[in-house]
Amino acid sequence: MERHKDYHEMLQMQADGELSRLDAQRLDRHLATCSGCREERRELARLDDLLSAARVPVRSGFRHEVVAALPNAAWESRHPASWAAGVALVLVLGGGAFALTSGAGVTSSPLAEIFVAVFELFRSSLLAGAGLLDASWRGLGLALGRLFDGSLLNLVAFGVFVIGVDALFLRLLLKTRRKVRQAASARGQDGAEPS
Repeated sequence: MERHKDYHEMLQMQADGELSRLDAQRLDRHLATCSGCREERRELARLDDLLSAARVPVRSGFRHEVVAALPNAAWESRHPASWAAGVALVLVLGGGAFALTSGAGVTSSPLAEIFVAVFELFRSSLLAGAGLLDASWRGLGLALGRLFDGSLLNLVAFGVFVIGVDALFLRLLLKTRRKVRQAASARGQDGAEPS
């Protein structure tokens, strides 16, 4: 019976135009012997015809208008000023690296030394951040391990605490949602009469 399920999936894939030639041949051999699958294929073809007939034409430029009407999120800002802080930071770090290496009797190119210094700064910052993150998670793991180690009472208390926090968040969410609905109702924006 599971094999028959595979044929039903193949029928769906064929209707979507995603069936490989080899699977299409297998499906055709099966359809020659299975009237139920042949009927399902006819129903899928009728559904495809209905959907094609119901297709609504969309005016040109509609997609562009919709996308243009969407508000930009702050992190999506493409304004040059949004990059100013990052560029300024790189320039300050590069200038500092140049100042440090220019008086030290460096035999290689000062520009190369600047890039090396900035790279080393970013690399050490990344390593320090990763180390702090790792230490934080290990510390949290040790604390939780000690808390729950062999004590069913501590585990139950923690479970009650988590459920309580979840209930508090749910209550706040519902309260906020209720206030928004009341405000919208008072302004008549949701189509209902103010109560």
